[in-house]
Amino acid sequence: MKQRNNISLRFAVFAALMLSGSGACAPTATHKIDFNPSEPLRVMVLPFVQIGEKGEFIEPSPGLFIDAVPLVSAKLEDTPAELVRRLAYSELSATSLEVLAPYLVNVELPHYGFAKSDGAFDLQKIYAATPSELCRAVFDCDAVLYGRIIEWKRAYYGIESVNAVALDLKLVSARSGKVLFSASGRDEERRGLSGGPTGFADIVIEPVKGLDSGIITSISRRLVKRLLSPLHVKQRAPAADAPPPAIYASAHDRLAGSLERGAHLTVLAIATENNAAAFSIGSEIRNIPMSEVEPGFYFGEYHPLASDSFSDQPVTVTVTDQFGRTTSQLITAKPLSLH
Repeated sequence: MKQRNNISLRFAVFAALMLSGSGACAPTATHKIDFNPSEPLRVMVLPFVQIGEKGEFIEPSPGLFIDAVPLVSAKLEDTPAELVRRLAYSELSATSLEVLAPYLVNVELPHYGFAKSDGAFDLQKIYAATPSELCRAVFDCDAVLYGRIIEWKRAYYGIESVNAVALDLKLVSARSGKVLFSASGRDEERRGLSGGPTGFADIVIEPVKGLDSGIITSISRRLVKRLLSPLHVKQRAPAADAPPPAIYASAHDRLAGSLERGAHLTVLAIATENNAAAFSIGSEIRNIPMSEVEPGFYFGEYHPLASDSFSDQPVTVTVTDQFGRTTSQLITAKPLSLH
């Protein structure tokens, strides 16, 4: 009788666990894209962050990885945020976007005051800065990619292990502050009672296998790939007989080299039609877009901001075709100063 009761009790426990945890949630992913991913765009991938239930930044806990399991789990040095950021960079490298190398971002951010006294990233300050501030003051980039890990679960329940990752990504224009692309998703994998083989031996073995750090790494890679998939475009090689874009003439309306605050600068260019054109003022004011008002005729304006300041800077026009080939021309006028 006692043996039968024990069997019944174990069966009840197993049944309850199966009912409460059976059936892993299907992977989810949503996307919103508001730009042409085949156009050249220089992107900075910020350090990713982990977000708590109340929206606060959280520091990685030593318990997030269980790596000291002989014959089961390889040592994983990355924090969750570092791992997912690295996976995102690898995925973005296969797109048409020009992505700044992470090591460059890591080195430069502290030089511009985005680090704590111990040298660690000041994530609060980084994420409080606007994309314009980051790209103009720190890097020459067109957009900033933000990554927020909103769930990172690696749980072991004796007869079941659960690995889950949820992630939000957002690409924001440095010039306009417009969200060019956003994606959110979640993925998970279970080992043991509810997610794997149901033999009694497997009920013990599979959850232990679920401790392998390779599983959550694989889930993260799968999720990042799914979220960034809309940015992949089929590349077309330039036709052998198609020349790069040409600029035939360019000029601006401040021939004396002086621009007063409250006034504006007008730049004109005649170039190959149906391309993307922009102009820059030295290294201070970069890639101001120009509109093609008529085929081959490009027009752009610069209105100084209160924070802008430059002296004796040349004005350069660039034209970029659909294959990413760029031609530049220096406007032959006196260097420009803002007064």
